[in-house]
Amino acid sequence: MNASLLKTHAGFTLIEVMVALFILTIGMLGSTSMMLRSQQKAQETNTEANAAQSVWNIAELLRSNITDVNAGAFDNFEIRGEGPPSPPTCLATGCSDAGLLTMVTYFVQLELEAYLKNKNNAIVNISLYTGTPSPDGPTPEPAPEPGAAEPTGEEKQILFKIALAWNEIDKEGQAYPKNYQMIFQP
Repeated sequence: MNASLLKTHAGFTLIEVMVALFILTIGMLGSTSMMLRSQQKAQETNTEANAAQSVWNIAELLRSNITDVNAGAFDNFEIRGEGPPSPPTCLATGCSDAGLLTMVTYFVQLELEAYLKNKNNAIVNISLYTGTPSPDGPTPEPAPEPGAAEPTGEEKQILFKIALAWNEIDKEGQAYPKNYQMIFQP
């Protein structure tokens, strides 16, 4: 009787062990694939956060150069991130009004190099969104009278749009465009 019990409970066969290992392997591959995709999305989110911070910093740079902003120097202004920039000659001695534009360009290129270094073709485009800049600065808006019409675009404060565009690489290795835009008042 003991001999017949031993034959019926002989243990696992090698085929059962192989099937269990195969199922375990498929599960491990699935979880690894999920973690890799999660890592890629986290990196993409980090890049977008860096882009937002870069655009914010660029807006602050423009606010610091209000003379050129009011003169319209930043309307349809494009800056490309093409590797490490070289500093302007006036950086050590102090820049005049004309040199401030090259200094802003230099700092924006530094920003692109620092935060979007591995991104292909990072481009910053600054353009006038609404209003009319004037060398005397924007004219203040008078307090609206009750029931008065909405001021026209000419009477409103000027607004600029900063658009930062770059290329991301998808899982197939193909580049696709990404961008971040901000509208701000200098």
